[in-house]
Amino acid sequence: MKDKIKFILKLLFGLGVLIFLFSKTSFKEFINLLANANYKMFVLIIFMYIIGQIISAKKWMILAERLRFKNSFIYYLKLYFLGMFYNIFLPTNIGGDIVKISTINDKKTHSIKRAVLSVLSDRITGLCILIFFITLGFYLHHNNTILNIISIGIIFSSLIGIFLFIYIMKNKRFIPLKYKKISDLILLLCQKKCLVEISVISIIFHFILIVMHYCIAQMYNLNIPFGYYFLLYPIIAIISSLPISINGMGIKEFAYVYMLKPFDIDTSTSLLFAMTFNMAVIFASTLGFIPYMSKNQNN
Repeated sequence: MKDKIKFILKLLFGLGVLIFLFSKTSFKEFINLLANANYKMFVLIIFMYIIGQIISAKKWMILAERLRFKNSFIYYLKLYFLGMFYNIFLPTNIGGDIVKISTINDKKTHSIKRAVLSVLSDRITGLCILIFFITLGFYLHHNNTILNIISIGIIFSSLIGIFLFIYIMKNKRFIPLKYKKISDLILLLCQKKCLVEISVISIIFHFILIVMHYCIAQMYNLNIPFGYYFLLYPIIAIISSLPISINGMGIKEFAYVYMLKPFDIDTSTSLLFAMTFNMAVIFASTLGFIPYMSKNQNN
């Protein structure tokens, strides 16, 4: 019952924000923007996202192999797109992760723990790279006081978290005995070669998403300095992951509206910017229907 109430409150909050934002726009503005859009750019955006997900599947494979899972790259690629497909319909941005965890489980010792850790480490390393790009974006573009505060807050809190993690891992007396096995698994992922490989892959993936945002701006003829995208995408990605709405609904759109306002971009255009990115993700995620059908036929 408590979970249902939380879900309803998150849903109402997200819908309320969206209704407020759309009340500031008009249907004619959307039609005008869509009529003058460069749709060839949209095809490129979808293609870029697909390439990004293929790269991410490779990163997950590296992490899973460190945790003693033995599968082919095609296997991880299918599961990655399957997770994307489920994310379209599930009311949470971790629904696809749960699907991947339950599928990769090989029924061996500590398999569930290793599966969870493989997906969780994929997420955490991605977050670290987002923070890296925010730091870079803050250096390239720091003319907005509020964004400066947000950027510094994210960077500072992240550095504290990384410091505490390293300190705890080096001083195992702080780790409860029941989590000792998990800490040993984490150390497998912290080897230099593994960290370098997944960091490089994460940088490439998130840079692709940054370029996607640049392409969306070109699609609607928006003039935004390229350095600003190193703040725009990472900050919105982190904000939209906050568990106060369903899949970031409302929060994400509000963040786009606020962060594009310094360039005199109105609410209608900002909402369409956000919707274009969401639609590209949805179109690319429909490829997960192929492994979904294959999975059901096998069952």
